[in-house]
Amino acid sequence: MSVRVRDAVGTDAAGVAAVHVRSWQVGYRGLLPDDLLDGLSVEERTRAWRERLTAGGPDSFTLVADEDEGVLGFCTVLTPSRDAGATAATAEIGALYVDPSRWRTGIGASLLSAAVRRLHDDGWDEATLWVFDENDRARSFYDRLGFAPDGATRRDEDGPVRSEGPLQRGLRRALGQLSLLDTLIIRARWRLVVANHQSTRRMARTTKARGWRVGRWTYVMLRREDVHARAG
Repeated sequence: MSVRVRDAVGTDAAGVAAVHVRSWQVGYRGLLPDDLLDGLSVEERTRAWRERLTAGGPDSFTLVADEDEGVLGFCTVLTPSRDAGATAATAEIGALYVDPSRWRTGIGASLLSAAVRRLHDDGWDEATLWVFDENDRARSFYDRLGFAPDGATRRDEDGPVRSEGPLQRGLRRALGQLSLLDTLIIRARWRLVVANHQSTRRMARTTKARGWRVGRWTYVMLRREDVHARAG
């Protein structure tokens, strides 16, 4: 069964909450206090997500990636951006999380590219997001998808760690024109895998892979059935 990206509905609340908690507990370990991460409750997040997804509204949308086993990741977009000084045509990627067991399988890229495509089609000029300055994995991911630092920084005084929390850095991407990578991820029946040169050659020998270099990154498009066969 292929992973699909679709709009979230109220019945996705438990799956979204589980991904939300697991991704925080794994991805933010060492960045946020252990007692905060260990105290996160899937049940509490489920109630909050059910309320949000059931209420809906024109100022946000949430996409989920799922397959037979349930929700694997989600992306929430806010329109317009909540940032002070943001223009009326600026949207915000409010959340993007993938279950840690499915990191580096292309799910995050599929979700973000689908969100970018919708914002582009709806006429938004640009999208912003915030990332922990020391979260090298996330910063590298967003760099590959076209988000660059815009010079803004903050400490999340309204969040769970208040002003003593780690530094966050603002990232921004123009939406006037979709990249080739966006188009490939959204439209083709291929899934993106970012790999080093050795793994690229190995995949090329065992699957019908398409690979090319962009800067220091090698992108490989694998057929969806090959990705699932390898994951199994």
